[in-house]
Amino acid sequence: MRASWTGAISFGLVSIPVRLFRAVEEHHVRFRYIHRVCRTPLTIRRYCPYHEDVVPWEEVARGFEVAPDEYIIVEEQELEEAAADTAHRHTIDIRAFVDQAEIDPVFYDAGYYAEPRPEASNAYAVLQQAMRQTDRAAVATMLLRTRETLAAIRPYDDVLMVHTLYFADEVLSPAPLDVPHEAVPPRELRTAIRLIESMAEPFAAQHFTDEYHRRLMSAIEEKAARLVPAWRVEGREAQEARLISDLEASIEAVRQSRREAG
Repeated sequence: MRASWTGAISFGLVSIPVRLFRAVEEHHVRFRYIHRVCRTPLTIRRYCPYHEDVVPWEEVARGFEVAPDEYIIVEEQELEEAAADTAHRHTIDIRAFVDQAEIDPVFYDAGYYAEPRPEASNAYAVLQQAMRQTDRAAVATMLLRTRETLAAIRPYDDVLMVHTLYFADEVLSPAPLDVPHEAVPPRELRTAIRLIESMAEPFAAQHFTDEYHRRLMSAIEEKAARLVPAWRVEGREAQEARLISDLEASIEAVRQSRREAG
């Protein structure tokens, strides 16, 4: 696996050098838009409708819309300056330890495994086991891809996991939703509880599979197995030769049909 981030977990006077590796690999089927006729992948042009021309990369800038169709340019240096204190660019700064149950799942975003550098194995093990025994998670801040990010660190099996978290103002309130608030009849509630209890079992992620992905990949593999090299686009000369051959064959077929009719 390739590390997504390299730095150190820091709390108090302790610093634990680590590398982060993505904990999840989503099974998205990635498609490309192609030309149906020749099956060539399409390219996206950076087209400026004002100048009616394609824009080279050196003339591309980041713009922020401050009013309808009115933009200001944000330079790369300004992004760097807004990112964070460069002294903490490669540090996961633990701000507090909290009960794991206090972090609602709605705040969780991406997950990473933290691997210690060899020289930090002991400090890593101490922190991991101490957090496991106290059932605590660490709340930290870090710089990830030029943006300051809130994070949670928690023990998982024998490793520490780092989860990026949404900030509080990024989580939308359900208050505007029209949901029932009245008490339900006791008999209906008891029946629903019995049904829930009858279906209760330990969570086992391996028992659930992505059936959509399986069916789609099965269809793609079946279609790919039927492919023959004939679909590949021929050169212009070969196309012209084949066209002439097809036309001559068509002419001969017409003549043969007329001879049979006469």
